[in-house]
Amino acid sequence: MPESKMPLELLLIEDDEDDALLIVEELRDGGYAPAVTRAWSRATMHQALACHAFDVIICDHKLPGFSAIDALLLLLESRQDILFIIVSGTIGEELAVEAMKSGAHDFIMKHSLARLPPAVANGLLSRDMRRSAAAAQVEVRASRERLRELSSHLESVREQERARLAREIHDELGGLLTGLKMDIAWLGRRTGAIPDVGAKLQAMTRLTDDAIRTVRRIITDLRPSLLDDLGLIAAVEWQWSEFRQRMGMRGTLALGVEPNVTTLLFDERTAVAAFRILQESLTNIARHAEAERVDVRVAVEDGALVLEITDDGIGMNSGQRNKSGAYGILGMVERARHLGGELSVDSSPGQGTRVRLRLPMGTGQEEAG
Repeated sequence: MPESKMPLELLLIEDDEDDALLIVEELRDGGYAPAVTRAWSRATMHQALACHAFDVIICDHKLPGFSAIDALLLLLESRQDILFIIVSGTIGEELAVEAMKSGAHDFIMKHSLARLPPAVANGLLSRDMRRSAAAAQVEVRASRERLRELSSHLESVREQERARLAREIHDELGGLLTGLKMDIAWLGRRTGAIPDVGAKLQAMTRLTDDAIRTVRRIITDLRPSLLDDLGLIAAVEWQWSEFRQRMGMRGTLALGVEPNVTTLLFDERTAVAAFRILQESLTNIARHAEAERVDVRVAVEDGALVLEITDDGIGMNSGQRNKSGAYGILGMVERARHLGGELSVDSSPGQGTRVRLRLPMGTGQEEAG
């Protein structure tokens, strides 16, 4: 049974019939079944490239009024990924080097045509590997984009769930605890004079007050009502005050925006993103920075919200910022990126850390609506 040959779409740029036949026969002997299209000038080559998809172009080095370099430049102009091999009876070393630098895959002397089939095989293999790598890169980029969209969707769902839980806790548990405190007060008015009962009721009142404060703290952590009612700047001021009281750190809060206009400037998603990034940054400082001073700045610059959090702590190197498991920083970066913004973390060991967020204003109005 005859051995099957590999199909090969060949554009042969050669004006000598005998040389053309030799090239085709060499390819056939090398295991190929070439389908040959001939060209001999810029016009004929341009027409061939426009009408057909080729695997390889084999070009004589010098034709009347049309050289291999001319053909190679025409191929580059067409932006087609086609193997280009120069075949020549005489070609100088400088011209061969120029051709390879310009994008030719190989050059073969006409007295060494036996090299042609393996040169074609190697070139096609390299092309296939290059195309596979390019396709893999496209798929990786598409996968990353899908993951980012999923991450953003999950973050949006999480914020909605936080808001729902905050409302339910406030309405249900908050109401129950308030009612319980009122009932304890009612009992106190009627039985407070009974020995030991008054003390027990006072203890129950203190526990109830502690539970109410805990519920309020949980509600605030889930979704600060200030953020929805008074806007981003009021929520930032509250978060900064809470952090200072809890950690006892020195620092400043610089506001370049009036609180009463922030609801007009920042849509819900922008405000939530900035507030969550502030929370995450302050949490990281409290857990890891060993800082004594923290400064926060909020401003509007060139149509964008700018938030900076700077500490004088122990800092970190690039490996620590990018290590596996450093999801806090990664989450902040992705949150900013999805809204068309950017987040940078500048830090080095012993030099503290600066987190800088820049978000275009109005980014999320359409989605938030």
